[in-house]
Amino acid sequence: GLIGDATSGGWNTDTPMTWNATNKVFTATLNLTAGTTGYKFRANAGWDLNYGGALNALSAGGANLSVATAGNYTITFDPWNLVATVVKN
Repeated sequence: GLIGDATSGGWNTDTPMTWNATNKVFTATLNLTAGTTGYKFRANAGWDLNYGGALNALSAGGANLSVATAGNYTITFDPWNLVATVVKN
């Protein structure tokens, strides 16, 4: 899921992501808020497996991801290659 104060659930509630078996990525479409400490990817609503840093080279425990412009986004996360895409809708 996605967690962070850029999401509607803040740092307390994960936004679930859906598994796309065809493309082998997780996806979510959600509103993100700019001017916050950002967001991260994490597994099973726990901090033992979380990813941040650069979208093209995510790392375990990496820095929070930032949001430059508020809006509705579609986010994909490839857990095998540790890359993500963020597309403003």
